[in-house]
Amino acid sequence: MAHKKLLSLLVIIASLKKLLSLLVIIASVFSFLGILGSDLGGVAKFILCIALFIATGMALKSLLKLHGEWGIIMLKDRRGLELLDRIARSHPKFWALFADFGLAFGFGLLSVPLLKGKPLQYKAKLLAASTLALILFSVFVSPAIFSVLASQLTSIDITSATQQARGVFGPNQLVAMAASLLILVLGGIALTTATGVISYAAIILSNIAHFMLGNSAPLAGTQPGAALIIPGINLPLFEGVLALAILLVVHESSHGILARIAKIRLDSAGVVLFGILPAGAFIDPDEKQLARAKHIDQHRVLVAGSTANFATSLLAFFLLISFAFLTYNVRDSGMLVTSGTSIIPQGTLIKTINGKDALTFTGEKFKPGSTVKIESNKGTYDAIANKDGKIGAYLDPVSKNSAFGRMRFLSGFEWLAFIYTTLALTFALNFIVGAVNLLPVPMFDGYRVMDISVQSPLLKKAITGIILLSFVTNFLPWFVR
Repeated sequence: MAHKKLLSLLVIIASLKKLLSLLVIIASVFSFLGILGSDLGGVAKFILCIALFIATGMALKSLLKLHGEWGIIMLKDRRGLELLDRIARSHPKFWALFADFGLAFGFGLLSVPLLKGKPLQYKAKLLAASTLALILFSVFVSPAIFSVLASQLTSIDITSATQQARGVFGPNQLVAMAASLLILVLGGIALTTATGVISYAAIILSNIAHFMLGNSAPLAGTQPGAALIIPGINLPLFEGVLALAILLVVHESSHGILARIAKIRLDSAGVVLFGILPAGAFIDPDEKQLARAKHIDQHRVLVAGSTANFATSLLAFFLLISFAFLTYNVRDSGMLVTSGTSIIPQGTLIKTINGKDALTFTGEKFKPGSTVKIESNKGTYDAIANKDGKIGAYLDPVSKNSAFGRMRFLSGFEWLAFIYTTLALTFALNFIVGAVNLLPVPMFDGYRVMDISVQSPLLKKAITGIILLSFVTNFLPWFVR
């Protein structure tokens, strides 16, 4: 009888913990939405959300006995591993070629030693195909990535940062193009990304030095070169969560598939949450088996995640083009009010300014005190120009002829914005995360690729130190401007 009572008490306690966990999740969701809807500044919202997610994660870890630390919790499950096994067994040669192409695309000519054991003819064909793909990607796809980021990120001026970074090779465009092409062919996406991170870090440090010498102008105009991505803070909430989920699933699944092709056991799989937000996914290969595997197999497993991200980014690119073509007649053009006034609300799409097409407006000043006639998708407004000859609103162009910038849809078709934003973020984030993941920084796959390939401990430390310091420096403008 005592045993049954104890069992009943344990069941009640377990049920209470599940109920408390549900209440914690609900409270966290409403608190998160409350912070997002508040009038606080972006930095304050960011800090409050981080604190909220840490508290939520720690509470759920304690109540449900989950793995994790500091708000990060890991939900493990083995059921998805059977599916990965079936995929690996179905087309092993395709997946091996897929990973090898990822090595060549990710590391350019530097991938030759990574493909150790492969015939010279195989390497030559692979490098020729990847070099062509790299050039085409950089010419046609990369510019669209920056356009999408500029239209979706709300806390960083990616356009300004990109222009400053391009200036590292000087004003000569031909020299800049030649240098960029050489870096791309020599080291693929990895070296190109590393060069960008180091170059922009040098610009930031130079501007900080000017600031310390009394010239604050360069630093004031310096945008951060990196930002933490949090849906609801600097990304649209629901579309951002969905795009990140897609990114994480394809990345980790590819690691698992290539591990199984190499006969490496998978211990578990699952997702990582930061509080209530998805922050990652994981496939746990047996680390001892992975370390004993051939170097080519290790490289394939490690680079598979980024390769899958690049492939997903390319697929989303073509879907975006198709979407833009199919929705052309239900999209609108004008100047979007990104920061409104008491008269003109944020989100208004201005069609004409004083009778002229708003898209021809280049920021010219009006006569102080004059009335400015505004026609928009929300009606007509009479704005009074201030003493500086401005109406106090910040405007961004929206053109229906652009497939990768901001989009606004006609009345009745607003729901299409969700599809566009999800596709756009899937396109941009998969490429950015895939590229950054190839950097030789601890916790990134690129670090383990370097660790296997580079024999000199001193050289490893030097490469890691330079990249890590540059990576951290890219965040500094958030704190010193």
